[in-house]
Amino acid sequence: NALVKVTVKDELNAPVADANVSIYALSNDSLKSRGTTNAQGIVQLGVSTGQQVYVRVEKASYLPFVSVPFDIIKNNTHSINIEVSLTNA
Repeated sequence: NALVKVTVKDELNAPVADANVSIYALSNDSLKSRGTTNAQGIVQLGVSTGQQVYVRVEKASYLPFVSVPFDIIKNNTHSINIEVSLTNA
């Protein structure tokens, strides 16, 4: 397994806690891993190697975010920084 570290921040660069982070396989859109960000806006998720995946981030009052697909390589930690933008009310 590889470790994917996702950091979620808002438009002001402040951490976003309790955001729902999901990792999906690109090939069939199946859910591979999911978790919730901590007070620092960080979550680390384990994912099987040798596949292309993408990350989706959701939280109330924010627009959902979907990353570009990326490869999961064996014995590697993928660090992904995701900026979540506030929705216009």
